[in-house]
Amino acid sequence: MHIKVDLPQFDDLLLSSPGITGAVMWDSGIVLGKFLEHAVESGMILFQGKKVVELGSGCGLVGCIALLLGAQVILIDLPDRPRLLKKNVEANLYGDVLQQ
Repeated sequence: MHIKVDLPQFDDLLLSSPGITGAVMWDSGIVLGKFLEHAVESGMILFQGKKVVELGSGCGLVGCIALLLGAQVILIDLPDRPRLLKKNVEANLYGDVLQQ
């Protein structure tokens, strides 16, 4: 599975608040995403028909993976993060994103 994730430029990080947490590809997100992919492929987990809420979605990696594995996904983050999150979801899932 291949996911394309855009991250903001360093100058954008300096202007955003609070901190850079939503603009970093954390190792833990990569590990969790690979674990979920392996768990579904091996039959340990079934995402079809399940609902997933990812709190603190950041760039949206884990949420995109869960969606591609069959879950209905809601991605949530701080108010200044949805633009990047929406861009990454649309780039990987080829669809409109409902943003509230």
